[in-house]
Amino acid sequence: MNIDIYLDCEIRLKSLSIPCDCKEGENCGSGCINRSLFIECDPQLCKCNEKCSNQRFQRYDKKSKQLKVFWSGSKGYGLKTIKPIKKDELIIEYTGEVMSLKACNKRLETVYKDLKSFYFIHFESGKVIDAYQKGSIARFANHSCNPNCSMERWTVNDETRVGLFALRNIEAGEELLYDYNFHSFGEQQKCNCGSKNCRGIIGTKNQKEESEEESHLNKETKLTGLNVKMKNSRRLSRIHKHNVLLIIIYIYIY
Repeated sequence: MNIDIYLDCEIRLKSLSIPCDCKEGENCGSGCINRSLFIECDPQLCKCNEKCSNQRFQRYDKKSKQLKVFWSGSKGYGLKTIKPIKKDELIIEYTGEVMSLKACNKRLETVYKDLKSFYFIHFESGKVIDAYQKGSIARFANHSCNPNCSMERWTVNDETRVGLFALRNIEAGEELLYDYNFHSFGEQQKCNCGSKNCRGIIGTKNQKEESEEESHLNKETKLTGLNVKMKNSRRLSRIHKHNVLLIIIYIYIY
């Protein structure tokens, strides 16, 4: 699936786009203010025209990317690339069914009531992406404490989009891995990534105190009659610096 499906929530109406301050002839690189805020440039407003490198979602060519889902043993299914990928490239967009937390709760109590484990991405206030039934193969990317990719949230034409980006040049045949970076509020999950710098667990140490936003999220997703353990994740490095929050909810039901 190449685009998100909005179920019980609406796409935000497009507001007035703001052009970056890059000059004609530049390429909207690291100095582009839109890029630093994780906002893609509007092609109708950007002075860099075809040289603009900050339109990766809008110019994404699925045919140029050859990805393969494969069985990776103890980690379950994984995702790898058939062709080389350059650093900072958008590898694939993470898509699925976009729904409200209320609809998410209902699905957990009905459709998913007999499942042992699954996860959602909380990508916008009051909304989550569920890629379990419908979604792109980005959902098969596994965790690593030494990742070659990052999962990032961007604003594109006033819509929230989530994508997997290359942290470095990736060779053909390499598995695509990103750091889930769970902040555990319950039992910690053992990490099987096998990297030399493996932390032993997926994420950081137990968090005894929740932030106001995390506390609000936990309250809204509480399910009556179910023993739910929730793990929240914040995106590392650049996204964290700019206060862009990407929370992955990993839920175990016993």
